Amino acid sequence: MKLFRTAITIVFFVFYAAQRSASAQTRTETPDLTKPTLYVVTYSHLDTEWCWTYRDSIREYIPNTLSENFALFEQYPHYIFNWTGASRYRFAKDYYPEEYARLKQYVAAGRWIPTGSAWDENDAIVPSPESIIRSILYANRWFDKEFGKTSNQYMMPDTFGFPASLPTTLAHCGLVGFSTKKLTYGAGAAVGVPFNVGRWVGVDGQSVVAVLNPGDYRTRVTEDLSQSEKWLTRLRENGKSSGVSADYMYHGNGDLGGSPGAESAGFLEKSVAGNGPVRVHAGGADDFFRDLTPEQKAGLPQYKGDLLLIQHSAGSINSGAAMKRWNHRNERLADAAERAAVVADLIAQSSYPSEALTDGWLRFLGGQMHDILPGTSIPPAYSFAWNDQIVALNRFADVTDHAVSEMVQQMDTRGKGISLAVYNPLSIDRDDIVRAEIVFPKTAPDAVEVFAPDGKAVATQIQSRDKNRLVILFSAQVPAVGYAVFDVRSATKTPTKTKSPLRVSEKQLENARYR
Repeated sequence: MKLFRTAITIVFFVFYAAQRSASAQTRTETPDLTKPTLYVVTYSHLDTEWCWTYRDSIREYIPNTLSENFALFEQYPHYIFNWTGASRYRFAKDYYPEEYARLKQYVAAGRWIPTGSAWDENDAIVPSPESIIRSILYANRWFDKEFGKTSNQYMMPDTFGFPASLPTTLAHCGLVGFSTKKLTYGAGAAVGVPFNVGRWVGVDGQSVVAVLNPGDYRTRVTEDLSQSEKWLTRLRENGKSSGVSADYMYHGNGDLGGSPGAESAGFLEKSVAGNGPVRVHAGGADDFFRDLTPEQKAGLPQYKGDLLLIQHSAGSINSGAAMKRWNHRNERLADAAERAAVVADLIAQSSYPSEALTDGWLRFLGGQMHDILPGTSIPPAYSFAWNDQIVALNRFADVTDHAVSEMVQQMDTRGKGISLAVYNPLSIDRDDIVRAEIVFPKTAPDAVEVFAPDGKAVATQIQSRDKNRLVILFSAQVPAVGYAVFDVRSATKTPTKTKSPLRVSEKQLENARYR
């Protein structure tokens, strides 16, 4: 039995409300955002694979991030650190269990904030909406299970552009915020960026609060920000245009993880305690999006459409084609496996393979990281990324095979020849070509005929033969998310070849209409 292995990705909306904010326990008051207020988000950017591999991240960059920030927690009592990517937390748990246990204590104290609502900081253009939804689902599920907290926003500082559909996807997942610094990369001023802080409206009218000009994530604090004329001017301009005199600033290190360092953390501590006209809030990356009232959000400037990069990574949309191919195949087969498993659970009482499906998704979602999937990582990185893609494909194929087999056992597959069950995972009826390998008890016949469930013969062609095996092609009509049983019979004589207008040579193709 062979399966349709191609399925378009259909968005399967999984709602996971991000209600329990990572830093909610540390908040004592909501700032008055009609007064100049600067949210400083301390963060460390790690490219899980880029000019290095997973091995380097696991051996050096992840433990460095842990140890450097632990030291700053002890040195500065008000220091708060944000970190994204549930997959990195899993690496920390697997490879550094003692340090991970200490990290959990800092999370419980509100000092270390799991944030970003993504399995890794993924590319946003190539993945399907279903992949982004799964990334959010599995990340916040990990945060909830491990720390009892989730994130309310999507933090993608270094991703290479964002589609117009993304706000709709995020809003459907219960997220309220989004931030990136990438749109201003290499442009100096915010050329082409619609606003510093505003509402990004999706294709269905739902929106998220978007921070599009928070500065570089490598920014160090070298002054008392409460006295900063630059930020005071920008905050007042925001207030005049929207009534919200607040803004959002990245502070930290990248692309190797780590921390902003003691000197910068010290200046930030002084800024929070400063008595200048700017109130500096240094806390969780989620705080700003929670502090805005519905009325304040409604008054923010709006933008609807794509957010694309101006001067960077445009070629990544068609580089690294092998990685994109593996990703696309996984998206399609994951969808086919999910549908088959759900139907088998409902009809054949086959146990739903939640663990196997989750493992497959987490395997290939890591490869959607914003350097791996776009094709900007070094070649050795792909030996790891491709391996994960293939493992995921095998997991999904096993789930599909098992689920289809369970369903076939519930069907009447009796026929005059060899019965062949075909599964269509699409949500539409399908008329397509099936390729199948048929094993006969003895030597394979010279010709075969394939009959549809209605008893009528369908177009059939032998592609290759080997002793008692034939690879055949035949035309099949199968209902949406359904099955059909075809009957493969030995033909009494070789079918008469019909005259075709098609002419083929080494350098030319011709039919009745085109040459």
